Order: sequence, then C-alpha cells, then structure tokens
Amino acid sequence: MPAELNGRFDLNNVPLALVERVDVLTGGAGALIADPPFSRLDLVSCRNLLIYLESDLQKKLIPLFRYALRDDGFLFLGNSEGVGAYRDIFSIYD
Repeated sequence: MPAELNGRFDLNNVPLALVERVDVLTGGAGALIADPPFSRLDLVSCRNLLIYLESDLQKKLIPLFRYALRDDGFLFLGNSEGVGAYRDIFSIYD
C-alpha cells in the first residue's frame, strides 16, 4: 500500500485483491473512442464519467467497454449511470 494511505485503511479483514498495476487513462473522451488503449480487462471503472458525456458518445463507449472486458469482467458505473440500450450485453449486479 502506498505510504500516504498507511493508517487510513484497515485491510486485515477486508476481502479484496490488490492488483500489481493500475493504468489510469487521462485525456479527452475523443481519444478514448479513436484509439482505445485497453483490452481483456477484469474491470473498467468509469464511475461518474458517463454523466458528463453527450448521449451519442455514451452510445459509442458502452459497447467499447464491453469489448475491452474479459468475458467475466466488470463495468463499474455510478448510481446515476447505466448501460442504456445495451442491457443485453451486460449482467446487472447491485
């Protein structure tokens, strides 16, 4: 755990797995569509990202996220977000 987080979280009894590396995508949403930098991911987290994007861009990103995920991968969205018309390509967990 990074030194700045030591003492802030008690992970002794929390069932989670730490990953070796986390890639953070920065830049405009247009770059995300034009040249997606990911594939075969376990998790795509865009919590509270989609609510800031136009509907047309959201409709392009959702299938792209599905393509990027492994078959057993997860797309993590915020409470105000959803997959819209693409409910048939995702299973919903709450």
